[in-house]
Amino acid sequence: MFEVEGAIQVFEVEKNDTLLNLLKRSGIKDAYIRALIKTSGSEKLAQIKVGDILEIKNSVNGEPKKFLTSNELDGIKATYKNGFYYKKFSRPLEKLERFASVTIENSLYESALSAGLSDSLIMDLIYIFGWDIDFIFDIRPGDKFDVLYEDYYWNGKQVKNADIKAARFLRGNKVFTAIRYYYEDGSKEYFSLMGKT
Repeated sequence: MFEVEGAIQVFEVEKNDTLLNLLKRSGIKDAYIRALIKTSGSEKLAQIKVGDILEIKNSVNGEPKKFLTSNELDGIKATYKNGFYYKKFSRPLEKLERFASVTIENSLYESALSAGLSDSLIMDLIYIFGWDIDFIFDIRPGDKFDVLYEDYYWNGKQVKNADIKAARFLRGNKVFTAIRYYYEDGSKEYFSLMGKT
């Protein structure tokens, strides 16, 4: 049977919103709301937070076809076809590789921010080199660092903090290097050119 989709309603979750009051506000019949809530897995759909998005897609006769709750990265989808079925999903992200070369003028933090690096990327850089460099006492104006990192986007908007692929820090005449390596279990570690962690 060919079905034409009707309206798509989109709600951004605000303070004190619950899945139940959003469904009622959308005009969905109580019978569908009860069926949705009674289905195993509905607790995952109900775990919404402020800023999350709830999308409701209906057929032209008003029967709900699909519910999506999501933040910008992933979510839960409930599909109706003689009952509800739940499935987790992740959005396909666009990964952009970026490079920054920064010369420290007054402070590492201010210089990195001026170069367009995020707070989290700066903190990751400090963590990676924290065993070799005392960032409170050792950093001087004129020290430099280069960082190759990945930003993640969805629909043209950055949705995930940068992940450092490789970095090099030049402090005086000393050079420190870190290259990312992923293990089979998905954990990562950074190694120097000599293979030290």
